[in-house]
Amino acid sequence: MFSGVAVSSRTKKIRRKLLINLLGRLMDATPQQLSTDLCRLRTAPFFLAPARLKQVPIFIDEKRIPQTFDTKRNGHFRCLIRGTIGFSPGMDKSIKVSTGFDGESAESSLQALDISGTSVISDIDDTIKFSNVENRAELLANTFLREFEPIEGMSDVYQSLAAQNAAFHYVTASPWQLQQPLQEFLSRCNYPGGSMHFRTFRLSDHFLKRLGLIHRRGKAAAVRRLLSNCPQRKFILIGDSGEKDAEIYARCFRDYPHIINRVLIRLIAPDHRYKESIIRARINLPSSVFATFSNSQQLGELLSLS
Repeated sequence: MFSGVAVSSRTKKIRRKLLINLLGRLMDATPQQLSTDLCRLRTAPFFLAPARLKQVPIFIDEKRIPQTFDTKRNGHFRCLIRGTIGFSPGMDKSIKVSTGFDGESAESSLQALDISGTSVISDIDDTIKFSNVENRAELLANTFLREFEPIEGMSDVYQSLAAQNAAFHYVTASPWQLQQPLQEFLSRCNYPGGSMHFRTFRLSDHFLKRLGLIHRRGKAAAVRRLLSNCPQRKFILIGDSGEKDAEIYARCFRDYPHIINRVLIRLIAPDHRYKESIIRARINLPSSVFATFSNSQQLGELLSLS
């Protein structure tokens, strides 16, 4: 299964001006900061209009497969590929998928998993990338004005897991419009490749309320989809204490106890060990499953005991 969004090149300039002005006030940013190439690049995808398409063809290794897909009104789609696509053990697990419409195409890759094995489901913001989610102004500034900053040492721990054949799935409440810069961040900071799962977001959906990225939903459904689609794999769930990762993962463990091996939460502040969500996770999860860490060294030590 893979999912995505179709967009057109149309933009709405009036809405862009409104958004930029609002962002500036929320971040207390100067006009010069808002006019940088980085800010323009990060905000540009938010102004793309969705494209509603019918019966879009799919090509795998330049061979068209029987399935097609339709996009929803918001441009989003999810497609389940049925039958064999030519994979066998030992082959490269990355394949190219092209979707074409009226001569246009886009390329991506599908992550093919063995039926069994280990998968790591990882949050992004404040887990592997410094975001400061709890401070709205800083979160927005870190998202739209600054280069993404990695959490020290986390990529080394993840690469160690990848060397042991673990697969990675990056699940975030960030909107899909940040896919490209976040993909570039993972590559630049040497994080293992993997599937990426974002939140559906449109400016027309509760525009003013949701713009601030305060209500950051969508991760729970993505995590559950991964767990239900891979019932014979074992999972390590990694998140942080700044959002509701501990609660989400604890509820998932309740429904999938036999395939979740570890739930590991990064404490982004010392007092977060007493945060209500952390306390509830400690109560609801076995001590052999749940643990917290403050830095990458502690995470590596916890994983070495798994």
